[in-house]
Amino acid sequence: DVQLIQRGMEAELKLGPRRVIPLSLFAIDHPDLVHDTLGRQLNQPRPGEYDGRFAAVVGRQSAHLAALSGNELEVLERLSNGPQALDRFAEQRTAKSGLERLVGRGLVMLSGLTPSDGAHITGKHHAWDPDAARKGAALFARKKNATGKPIAADAETIAQWIIETLVRTSAETLLRASMTEDNFMPSGSAGELLAANNQPPQSRFVAFQIGLNVPLVGLGASAETYYPDVAERLRTSVLIPEYAAVANALGAVVGYVRASAEATITQPEPGCFRVFLSDYPKTFPTFEKALAYVESNLRPLAQERAITAGAGDIDVRINRNDNVANVEGQEMLVESVVRATASGRPRMAT
Repeated sequence: DVQLIQRGMEAELKLGPRRVIPLSLFAIDHPDLVHDTLGRQLNQPRPGEYDGRFAAVVGRQSAHLAALSGNELEVLERLSNGPQALDRFAEQRTAKSGLERLVGRGLVMLSGLTPSDGAHITGKHHAWDPDAARKGAALFARKKNATGKPIAADAETIAQWIIETLVRTSAETLLRASMTEDNFMPSGSAGELLAANNQPPQSRFVAFQIGLNVPLVGLGASAETYYPDVAERLRTSVLIPEYAAVANALGAVVGYVRASAEATITQPEPGCFRVFLSDYPKTFPTFEKALAYVESNLRPLAQERAITAGAGDIDVRINRNDNVANVEGQEMLVESVVRATASGRPRMAT
């Protein structure tokens, strides 16, 4: 997901954290909806909040539907008739809030401008619909900066900006992780250190360069598109295995999704057991009642987090770690940490 961030008077791009369907891919399955909508939005005099954004149902698991609110079920039913453009769908506040929760639960997915669209515009990728990508980027270019001016001149400028942001962010993340692994903590940030690679030395005697001593191994369908540039930033070589394009998908199929929720029970005085689970602690007269309350709330909380993370067929297990002390001959509970862990295979959408 490509987002615009205002840093004072400057506009910056941020990638993620939400995963969305690239416009160029979404247009393959819904060409009329995408092109009609993007054309209509480009003809409007002012940019809109939801320009170039669509929503579509990606799952209707009955086990998940049972936990939905009435508002969420209503939004899901509206989308069940087919994908919709967000500028006409999310006009009502209730629809917007319900949609956000459905996206979080993995039942609905959004489509919008992504680095894959930028790659189609620049010619780095050719599998999908480059015209849809170009229209989406042109809409994004119309967004205003702090001075009220468009952030970019055209779709091509936005595409280059997105790819530059992806390469820079990836290189900074890898450098930061490598420095942590080496226990090397310089005063400058990873971004500042990499930026220094491109700066002329500030004195006649000191020349600074930083990079990796090991090659970069790229996995995923986009590895060949971006990782050579990332490796160049890190002054190293890149290795892309033969089956790199399917490595992430294979890992998702054979792996497990896990999510957890945790609560604490304390005993500040005899006959008083305090539960810390939400913003406000609750007090119970016995440990058994406090524990029953914790378990009944942790199970659905962990399950919901696992659903949001993409799990299906979820199993929830609860573990407890008690810390007990003897105070004046009487056993007192110092702290009991209760953790619910929900796990399941990744949920496959069709």
